[in-house]
Amino acid sequence: MQRAFANLSAGAPSPALCKLGLGIGIGAGRVIVGNVDAREAMDYAVVGDAVNVEARLQSLAKAGEILITESVQVLLNGTTETEYSGSTQLRGRREPIDTYKLRATEMRPTTSSPHSDL
Repeated sequence: MQRAFANLSAGAPSPALCKLGLGIGIGAGRVIVGNVDAREAMDYAVVGDAVNVEARLQSLAKAGEILITESVQVLLNGTTETEYSGSTQLRGRREPIDTYKLRATEMRPTTSSPHSDL
């Protein structure tokens, strides 16, 4: 996703759009998935504490950064290089959570079409 976004930004018609970045938050946990019946319309939704944590984590991620929760760090089991980024207090939670940054090479635009990675 980071590479595709970098490619898309590189082909942007405006220099201001080239400065946009994408921050990603990834977590793992139990969620409820399904159709939620509102009186006006049926809506597909994913709800649960894990969804809220990942949304907050994503909002903290800087452009080009991928933040993960400790549960994802454990699931990765050393297969991907990570860096501890600290204990973070998230809105709506009593206890702070440990977060990690995925360490990856810098995402630079490729010479292929901006949409080839999508």
